[in-house]
Amino acid sequence: MAKLSDRIRSMIARQVKDRGIVVWYDPEKAYAGLIQNLDLPETAVLQYADSFFRLRHELESYLEFVNSEQKPKDGCGVAPNVVVYVPMERGQTSFALVEAETAGVVVEPGAETADRNSRLRVQAESFFLEKAPEKAGHLARQVEEGLLTLEDLDRISEEVGSITSGALKLVFGAASPLESIIEFASGPDKDEQISRKKALGELRSLVKSELGLDFGDATSPEDARRELRRVILLAEFTASISETARPSTLDTVALPENPVQMDALKHLCETWRNRVDFREGYVEAALDLEHAAGISQLPLNPEDVETARTFPCIENLLVRFVQDCLLEGRLDEAMRITQLRKNTFWPRELPELLLKWSALELAARFMIEAAKVRKQIKAHDYSVSEMVRAYALFSEPWMMIDRLHRHWESRLLNLDPDDMEEDRLEKLTAKVRRMYSDFADELNRAFVDRFRKAGLEIEGVLSQSRVFHDRVAPAMTKKKKTVYFLVDALRYEMAAELLEGMDKDFDVALEPAICSLPSITPVGMAALMPGAELGMELEAVKSGMCVGIAGHLLKDRKSRLEYAQQKIPGKVMALKLADVLRLGAKRKKDLKEADLVIVTSQEIDRLGEDGDDYAETRRFMDDMLEQLRRSIRILAKAGIEHFVITADHGYLFADRVDPGMFMDSPGGTVVELHPRAWIGKGGADANGYVRVSASELEYGGDLEMAFPRGLSCFKVKGGVGGYFHGGVSLQEMVIPVAVLNGKGAASVGATSGVTLKLEFGKSAITNRFFSMTATLETHGLFESENVRVRAAVLSNKKEVGFCAMAAYGYEEGSREITMRVNEPNALTFMLSEDSGIEKVTIQIVDCHTQLELATMADVPVKLGI
Repeated sequence: MAKLSDRIRSMIARQVKDRGIVVWYDPEKAYAGLIQNLDLPETAVLQYADSFFRLRHELESYLEFVNSEQKPKDGCGVAPNVVVYVPMERGQTSFALVEAETAGVVVEPGAETADRNSRLRVQAESFFLEKAPEKAGHLARQVEEGLLTLEDLDRISEEVGSITSGALKLVFGAASPLESIIEFASGPDKDEQISRKKALGELRSLVKSELGLDFGDATSPEDARRELRRVILLAEFTASISETARPSTLDTVALPENPVQMDALKHLCETWRNRVDFREGYVEAALDLEHAAGISQLPLNPEDVETARTFPCIENLLVRFVQDCLLEGRLDEAMRITQLRKNTFWPRELPELLLKWSALELAARFMIEAAKVRKQIKAHDYSVSEMVRAYALFSEPWMMIDRLHRHWESRLLNLDPDDMEEDRLEKLTAKVRRMYSDFADELNRAFVDRFRKAGLEIEGVLSQSRVFHDRVAPAMTKKKKTVYFLVDALRYEMAAELLEGMDKDFDVALEPAICSLPSITPVGMAALMPGAELGMELEAVKSGMCVGIAGHLLKDRKSRLEYAQQKIPGKVMALKLADVLRLGAKRKKDLKEADLVIVTSQEIDRLGEDGDDYAETRRFMDDMLEQLRRSIRILAKAGIEHFVITADHGYLFADRVDPGMFMDSPGGTVVELHPRAWIGKGGADANGYVRVSASELEYGGDLEMAFPRGLSCFKVKGGVGGYFHGGVSLQEMVIPVAVLNGKGAASVGATSGVTLKLEFGKSAITNRFFSMTATLETHGLFESENVRVRAAVLSNKKEVGFCAMAAYGYEEGSREITMRVNEPNALTFMLSEDSGIEKVTIQIVDCHTQLELATMADVPVKLGI
């Protein structure tokens, strides 16, 4: 059977022979040409033109052989042979041909049986699997995309064979034509066989027939490969630019002769880039040609190369263009291009590019959201309670501005812009920081005014002093073993990010609470103790200010824990966060006997206040959420069912405070002075801050307090860094109260039936940032759910790196990745330590079960100087 049309004709002939009447629906009109020359023996062909009335009239005589039940009449003689061709969907005919369908058979695209399924893609794939199996899948795809007609397939069926026999078959085996071209272009593995079989001529003919390109008459495989790479890559790059926008330099580039060959070229390049076994060859070819052809020097308009993927220099051109868009306020355009480019080949292959696109996406999202919220604040007269809900509970909460800004600042730490980008990046960084300062200042001036008008009360929102009484004590009454996390400076938006994705293992609830003023650690931590709901006193002592509850002075962590152990019935165990992360046998035993476990963490606040390294503080904030999440899971595995997580206060954090934001404090008798809070007696009033008495805040004692408006700060000895708290702002005062209850053993084993495959297309790690492809594969009868994983880089069992980004599913705060089944994910790792490391192990752990899903051991590390 030489052609596909012959196969289709035979299929219809068999149906006529078996059933007599064949109703053939062809909504894609794929067989409009064939039906004109169907030419079946002793068979009539009727075609729908413009009227079913006319068609039924023509069909009527053939239905005389059929009774009222649409079955052949007894003694009817020879059954009619007729094909009724209808170039439309069967469902669009209003059952006009139901009698003929019932009496005979229906042939249509998607029919249940293969011998009646006329979908051209299905027929083409089946036909070429017999005739040229290496081309079947590729041709079926081109049919599906509308590139090949039945007539094209007939022509191709007469031409196939160059790869199914002869020298190329001996060299490349069962590889498809395009795969054979890719394999040759990728490297010299087949050069010796090609030379021995003298197959370059056949390869040249194959490239000409498949791609419409000529790579010259080179006699050595090495020279032929160099030229083949040039013609393929330049053709793809040139074709990606509209004809009117192409630089004149590209006018001489040869392009495929027809759409089918053009599609084959694009498909070949995409396959070449994305096949792990060929990817390295593509990278080498593209980088070499980019340099040799001077692609980066071409006069290209960024908007004309948005879809070009051939060379990495186009990414850099577009990165600079998006930076300009952001600087000029063209935010939607910047976001569109960023989302178009960030998951393409070169950002996956070169992690520094993915870093840039990730940072630009964060900047664009931040700028869009900040502008939106500032408009909302100006347009609506929110009450103070409404502002708290808007910040924490709206479907698009205002806190996201703080999160996006935090992520942006973290991403900046790893960026290494080239000389052409550096000036733009500095300007963009300054603009983002200025926008954040303006946003926070405007938001919090409005908040202070409304807070003052509301009499320093926020109705309908949990008070910090009631957290223990309302959220911890009831669980203990019910004999639930409980962990009470007191995390210094865990800002609300960080807690929200901490909890994302934990609903697989826990029932999770998060609500905002309002911290006690001033929003500093001694006050906030005391307010989280039992009895705080009955009242607290602020007292001046020799060392400054101290908080008292029922006659107990709570000066520090030690005194607070001693007080808690006295007041809380049952056994209270106290741990630091670091203790949980290295939980030993003795502590596990003590956990089983404890009724309440209090876990404290001071790391964020301590580093923010004492650290003079801005970058170190930012990096630690990223690490902190991961450590908290791991701690929760460790304790859950140890048998804890109930968790309450909260904080003493939030914080504001910028790279620096504008000198114009500093002001003199009220003076008078100063008990304590912080950048965001004055505590004392007497002194002056001023418009730049609000003053309140202890009694106005329902404290005992006669102290007074003053809090700057907006982002202003008091001048303090030693100056002010970028991290501060103590004042009246949503970021400082809105704290999280998270309640988690373990779901128990019901969810154990959720990842059974899946494996995770890791692929690394290079022989060694040569950069501090490197990428691997991870694919979650499912096995068995049932579909698996998405799986959350954590990826680490280990050397001698010590963690020396982490996953910094992923093509999808990555959470900045926890560094966990949600993997989707059968969807490859490009994971970008960062070596946090590299001194003296010669090899590493990549480990992927299921966050739910804490079991290892995949490992790649002994990966060589060869970092350049």
